[in-house]
Amino acid sequence: MMDFVITDQRQRYLDSRGKVIVNACPGSGKTTSVAYKLKNLLEYWDFKYSGVACISFTNVAKDEINEKFYDFTGKSISYPHLVSTIDSFINQYITLPHFHLLGYKTRPTILEDYSLLDSFSPYALNKYKINNRPILYMYKPSKIDVAADGSYLFDGNKPKLIEENLITFKNYCVALKRMQFQKGILKNSDSLYLALKILRENPGVAKQLSSRFRYLIIDEAQDTSEIQHLIINELINNGLEHVELIGDPYQSLYEWREARPDLFTDKTKSPDWNFLTMSECRRSVLPIVKAYSIFRLKEHDDLYSSQSDVEQSPIHLIYYNKLNDLVSKYEELSSRFNNNIVLVRGKTLLQELKAMPNDKNHWSESPFSPIHFIHAKSDMEHGQTKEAIKRIYKLIPVLFDPSLKENPSKKREFLEANNDNYELKSKIILLIKNLPVFDLTLTEWTRDLNELCKNIFDLAQSPTFILKQGKYRPDHNKKIEEMYQQPENFSKVTTIHKVKGKTFDSIMLVLSPNSSGQNISLNDFKKPLQMPDEKKRMLYVAMSRPKWQLVLAVPSQNRLTDEQEIRMFGSKPIVHVI
Repeated sequence: MMDFVITDQRQRYLDSRGKVIVNACPGSGKTTSVAYKLKNLLEYWDFKYSGVACISFTNVAKDEINEKFYDFTGKSISYPHLVSTIDSFINQYITLPHFHLLGYKTRPTILEDYSLLDSFSPYALNKYKINNRPILYMYKPSKIDVAADGSYLFDGNKPKLIEENLITFKNYCVALKRMQFQKGILKNSDSLYLALKILRENPGVAKQLSSRFRYLIIDEAQDTSEIQHLIINELINNGLEHVELIGDPYQSLYEWREARPDLFTDKTKSPDWNFLTMSECRRSVLPIVKAYSIFRLKEHDDLYSSQSDVEQSPIHLIYYNKLNDLVSKYEELSSRFNNNIVLVRGKTLLQELKAMPNDKNHWSESPFSPIHFIHAKSDMEHGQTKEAIKRIYKLIPVLFDPSLKENPSKKREFLEANNDNYELKSKIILLIKNLPVFDLTLTEWTRDLNELCKNIFDLAQSPTFILKQGKYRPDHNKKIEEMYQQPENFSKVTTIHKVKGKTFDSIMLVLSPNSSGQNISLNDFKKPLQMPDEKKRMLYVAMSRPKWQLVLAVPSQNRLTDEQEIRMFGSKPIVHVI
């Protein structure tokens, strides 16, 4: 059984019931605490057909809860209890089973590829025009959403149009969504909107769901959207007595997916909620905790560390003129640690640091592109076995039954039913390890892959992985290793988004000269007077990943004075110049 240290803050959380909101700092053991509380709740659970639902924003967080629960108990969570993503929970228990209550007769399907909506667009939508041009070419159907208040958004925003054109836009959106819903073709955002509508118009559904799951835990709650918050409120208003929101608004990185960390923060101030904190960082040494605390409000500047400090300063600054030698310099500085990574924001720095993967795809999607196998092989070779399995696991349903490509609901059911199928996952590992060698041509490799998949998974017939023709034909006789050799620093550099929730011994964060566009720079290192913007939250997430060493790579033109360095980091960092 995994050890779990019960501190005063953790004990208060474990004992809490009712409406609870927890603001948990990086490295506080938030997810581990959730898994331990699940263990405690389920040990004495008396309801045969009513359970605990623990839902999170991402599959990564959901899987981590499952794994930690298994570490504590030696068992997987099973009926009547559930661990799921918030989108899957809403789809499975509200939208899909109760879609008909809104008057629609078609069985709904939730799309995985929203671009299909752009090709689906019927001729009838051409009549909606702005400046004599059909509006659907300016505002693609795949990017139209319905907000909680029933207004329409394009790419997450209300379009800036004159009144006359706004009316045309609205009429177009009404017609589009009517056609979509009548055909049962939904985006996840459509499902959320319709779920809220179902609960508001049919309170019996909310009462039923509040009875089916008497205890609801929402992990990563800082990333929930306004509609998701409103759905939770409907469940509370219809009998849900025990609900927990656990997160850290400073780690919200998903505003592009309508995340509303401000709504989480508002609830921490509400007398209706029992507000708890987890402010002890059990990951990073204190100087690192102090360094990223610059991005927290003054009233939240209360984090402390349980980790012993190291002899020398754990914070390093590398002032660089060119990016060429930056990775090798970092490898020198972090050589005494095992688990290290370089972090950047955006594709530009990935390319400049020779870390952008080769994603040129030579195969058609029939049933899917084998490029995923190539990336999985690379993952495994760089010690990322779990990521390799996940990459292939989500494709397995279509490999077994190609018709599931057009049936996302059935595909999702397959994945959920086989989540604990370790025999299947061992076959995935066997497949990745035994992929055809990369010194074969694309034609030869594709042929051998078809046969390998058939043999390992006992398929009735080989899959039909097909190479693209036309401009791709000249590449068919080139070797895989030539076409898909990963760049020099592929496994050493990644983006901040990809390490959220992860822990490293050491990280190097590469800063830009200025903060224009998506860039992050020293200009963003300022104490916020209100909840920090996304760039500051990005820095907060990146700098809170390491245990022992934090390295910041700063362009030489932004060099700080000794006094500025001390003021910014609390003590003098170790400085290097390349």
